[in-house]
Amino acid sequence: MSLLESIEGPRDLDALSPQQLEELAGEIRQFLVHAVSRTGGHLGPNLGVVELTIALHRVFDSPVDRILWDTGHQSYVLKLLTGRQDFSRLRARGGLSGYPSRAESAHDVIENSHASTVLGWADGLAKANEVLGRGDHVVAVIGDGALWDLSLLQCVPGLRIAAPRDAERLRAELREALDVDDAPTVLRLPKAEVGEPIEAVRRVGGMDVLAEGEREDVLLVGVGAMAPACLEAAALLAGRGIGVTVVDPRWVKPVDPELVPLAGRHRMVTVVEDNGRTGGVGAAVAQALRDAGADGLAVCSLGLPQRFLEHGKRAELLTAHGLSPTGIAARVEEELSRVRLRERPGGEDGPPERTGEAHRVRVPGSGPVGPARAGVARGGEGSVA
Repeated sequence: MSLLESIEGPRDLDALSPQQLEELAGEIRQFLVHAVSRTGGHLGPNLGVVELTIALHRVFDSPVDRILWDTGHQSYVLKLLTGRQDFSRLRARGGLSGYPSRAESAHDVIENSHASTVLGWADGLAKANEVLGRGDHVVAVIGDGALWDLSLLQCVPGLRIAAPRDAERLRAELREALDVDDAPTVLRLPKAEVGEPIEAVRRVGGMDVLAEGEREDVLLVGVGAMAPACLEAAALLAGRGIGVTVVDPRWVKPVDPELVPLAGRHRMVTVVEDNGRTGGVGAAVAQALRDAGADGLAVCSLGLPQRFLEHGKRAELLTAHGLSPTGIAARVEEELSRVRLRERPGGEDGPPERTGEAHRVRVPGSGPVGPARAGVARGGEGSVA
């Protein structure tokens, strides 16, 4: 008997070792390729959520905990893990539905096919739990067709958003999300391969400091999967005499209050995100600095333009829009040169800055820190004001 054949319900997963879980994932993929190629159906979207579905059903106690799939055509793995392994008539009369179906299983909560419809369901079920004093979990899985952009999520009051940089941080931030009992949470994952783990040098507030230069010229905030590119960019800039501190904010909403004093020790802040710049993390960071009275600190936001992008692989699109290590380094150097010009006595038209001259700016609550950041944050393409 194969591992998949031994699974009659989610709790059967509890007895499996990590190695057996990997074997199970492989068996599920083989099953899906074989079965769906014969009957037709949504193959790719389900191959992409095998490990996710297994993990959700190991952590949560479905159907007591309600797991809502959105879009519904990514529920094939759910069916396999809840005793429905006869795919011979998938999407045919008398066979399994291609979507969640309450008639099939108590594990199917909502019958849906379109993206983001479960948000209202999840909110309503969570409020019902609160009113009834129940401790059950409600999980909204917004996958194929997801609210693909951080800018939209920034608009949701009280929402907390984590952006893990690697698999280890994903596990840690998922555990942290489960401990949050006073707000909804989102873990934002890009369509990218999981890279090698990146360990932090130290922790500041809830942020991970990933690298520190000899000087505090630039605070480089790498959102989630952009952390490796930011580290490479920092190394390039160090070779040009520019000191860079690289941080991973881990939780990007709300902005960590410790970011303000940390930013105040640098000449400028650059936020790098694989997300639209309009209303993104960079905009939120700039707003937090303004609210703290540090509006003289230059802030540059590097991200994607707010328009429909041409087709291409993720790496190709990031490179095309200046989000490769070389592109990030070039933009940071360009923006820093403008900051240095504004630091001259008399501004950009004044004489060169005298060697060793130290201007200072006060960030409320942090005391005098760092070189001066004269002027206001630059507006226009690539930055937020």
